[in-house]
Amino acid sequence: MIAVLGISGIIIGIITFFVGRSQMKKETKMAGNIITLIGIIAILSQSFVIINPGEVGVQVFFGRVLDTTLRDGFNLKNPFIEIVTFEVRLQEYTLSSIPNEGDVIGDDAIKVITRDNLELTIDLSVWYTINADLVTDIYKNIAKNNIDLKAKIIRPSVRNVTRNVATKYSFKETIEKREQFSQEMEFELKEIIDTKGITTDRVLIRKVDPPQSVKNSIENKLVQEQNLETKALELDKAAKDAEIRTVTAQGIADAQAIIQDKLTPLYIQYEAVQAYKELANSNNTTFVIAPTSATASGMPLILDLNQGK
Repeated sequence: MIAVLGISGIIIGIITFFVGRSQMKKETKMAGNIITLIGIIAILSQSFVIINPGEVGVQVFFGRVLDTTLRDGFNLKNPFIEIVTFEVRLQEYTLSSIPNEGDVIGDDAIKVITRDNLELTIDLSVWYTINADLVTDIYKNIAKNNIDLKAKIIRPSVRNVTRNVATKYSFKETIEKREQFSQEMEFELKEIIDTKGITTDRVLIRKVDPPQSVKNSIENKLVQEQNLETKALELDKAAKDAEIRTVTAQGIADAQAIIQDKLTPLYIQYEAVQAYKELANSNNTTFVIAPTSATASGMPLILDLNQGK
């Protein structure tokens, strides 16, 4: 479009220049020169293009797509050729339940039905690249740019494959075999989109979210397991406390048995004699010791004579 305007400007400038020349009007002649110069600058600006790294340019000449693509860097071209760039570096397409995290604003997670008829919500990302040698075919037959390609091929293919693969797994398997789930998705995506000039690199399962009813059941189960663990700890503590009390009681019983074994009549009589000696040496108290047996082998009675004074 700019090149066409440039050519138009050159033609108008030349006509204005010659009209001004024939009529000897200096102002008209100068206006013609300015218009011609602007037209030349416009043509020159459309005679080259700079392609950024990681991109290729498709050449469109009045609606016809040329077979040769332009690679990154400085490229000379026909000023009337329009260049449509495609990104061929590694790209990511994300479907997420979190707003503004995925390619589509809002909740864009994929709802699937598992083998055990449970509805899950899956967040995932797909890495892919566009084959630079097939960009012209993509432009001719599939999409006019990267955004159009995502809408027509990437998005529907990913959603369809995710739903198909999910039917082969139970809810528990989607959690325990996540890597296998991703690999099977990659395999099926390759069969669909690799034929369109797109190469699947990897599928990343970001989150598998069960329904709220299942979440509640899982939470209740975890609470019950935690309660059982708490009770087990309490029982273990009680058992250990009982063992400590048993050991303590056994120690007391053993001590008492030892004492009882040592408390023979002779031993008791010996201890009594020692007590008598201490009483006999007392200066402030008068005692009368009366034996309780004929042999004086029992524990005697000790009477304090000062008690009645």
